[in-house]
Amino acid sequence: MIRLIKTYFKRQINEIANDQALRFYGACVAFCHVLTFFFWRAESLDYVLSNQAKPVCWPFLENCFVHRNFSLHQVDTVLLAFGFLAGVGVLLFLPRRWVKAAYFFQVGMLIFKLLIFIWDFRMRMNQHYMLHFVILTYLFIPHKRANLQYLLVFFYVGAAFLKMNREWVTGAVFNPDYQPLFIPGNWIPAACVYVIILELIIIWGMLSREKWIFWGTFFQLGLFHVVSWPVVGFFYPLLMISLLMIYPLAYFMPRGGEDSRLFAALFLFRQPFSTYVLGAFFFFLQFVPGFFPGDSRLTAEGRLFSLHMYDARPVCQGALTLKYHDGTKEDLDIPALAKPRIRCDPLVYFSRAQWQCWKNRGDPRFDNLDYVMEARLTTERNMRPLVDIKDFCGKDLHYHIFRSNEWIIK
Repeated sequence: MIRLIKTYFKRQINEIANDQALRFYGACVAFCHVLTFFFWRAESLDYVLSNQAKPVCWPFLENCFVHRNFSLHQVDTVLLAFGFLAGVGVLLFLPRRWVKAAYFFQVGMLIFKLLIFIWDFRMRMNQHYMLHFVILTYLFIPHKRANLQYLLVFFYVGAAFLKMNREWVTGAVFNPDYQPLFIPGNWIPAACVYVIILELIIIWGMLSREKWIFWGTFFQLGLFHVVSWPVVGFFYPLLMISLLMIYPLAYFMPRGGEDSRLFAALFLFRQPFSTYVLGAFFFFLQFVPGFFPGDSRLTAEGRLFSLHMYDARPVCQGALTLKYHDGTKEDLDIPALAKPRIRCDPLVYFSRAQWQCWKNRGDPRFDNLDYVMEARLTTERNMRPLVDIKDFCGKDLHYHIFRSNEWIIK
C-alpha cells in the first residue's frame, strides 16, 4: 500500500515537472492564495474569525462558537502567515528542480486554507468553490493539462444553467448600487442574455485550436470579468483570470502526442476515463439542489455542493426574538449581514439562533427565542413564509446537509 501511494504521488509530481505549462500554471494557482489573503484583509475577515465577532457556523461544525477563542491579534497573525506562505508557494514553482517541494507545499497550503475557511460560514464564496476544485484537480487527478481546461469550461456551463431564470434575464439580480461596468441600465437584460450564451455555447471555443475562435473566446471571457468588477469586487475577476491562464500556457507550450482538438476528443470519447469521471462528478453536484423540495434560491438547501453564482437576489425579513421571563422581548432583525449571497440563507440565522441560546444559557432573565423569517425573489410581489420556530432553544434542532430540513417551510 505504501508503495502504491508513493508511486501515485510520484506520477502526479512528474507530470507537473515534465510539463512547463503545468509548472507555470502551478504558480498561477499558488498566486490565487495570495489573492485570497488580500481579499480576506480587504474584507476584514480577521475580525469575522475572532472572538469579537458574532459567529455563523458551518452545519458540520454547529457549535463552533464554543471554541471561538482566538483574539483579533492571533487571527491576524495566522492570516499574515498564510499570506507569506502563499507568496513562497508561487516562487517554489518557478525552478523545475523545486517542483516536488512546491507540490507538497501546495498540499499543505490547501489544508491550511481549509482550516481557516471552515471557521466561519461567512468565509464561503463561489470563488473558493472553483479554486478548490481546480487545486484538487491539479494536485490529484492525472492528465492535468486537458482536465483543467475541461473543468474551467464546465464551470461556465454550470453557471449558465443557474442563470436560466427570470431574475437573471431581466437584470433584477443586480443591486441598483452595483451595476456592471460600461453597461447602460437599459442594456443590462440584453447583456445578461449574452452572458448565458457566452457561458453555455461560446465557452466551448476555449477548447478549439483555431486562432480566431480560441482568442476570440478568451477575449470575451476577459472582458466579461472586467465588466463584472463593480458587482463582485476585485477578487473574482483576478482569480478567474489567474485560473484561465492554463489556456494560453497550453496554447503556447504544446505537448507532442497529445490530442490538441479537445472539443472533438471529449465528445468522441477519446479522453482518459478521469476526464469523464471529473465531468460527471462536477455536474452531479450542480444538480444536487434540485433533489431538495422547494425553491433552492430561497431555502439554499443543497447549494453547499454546487456553484453559488449571482443567479437570483432574494429579499427577506424577519427576526430572532429574544424573550425574557419578565415578559419583555428583543428583536434582532433579519437580514443583519451584508454579504448578498448568504444574506437570506436560513442557515445563517439558524446558527445565530443557536449562538444566542448558548450565549444566554446562564442568564436567569432569559426564557427562550423565536425564529421567524419570510422571503421572496425580487421579481415576486408577495413574501413566502420560510421559517417559523417558536421557543427555538427548547427544541433539539439541527441543520441537515444531505436531506431536507423540516423546519424550513417549502
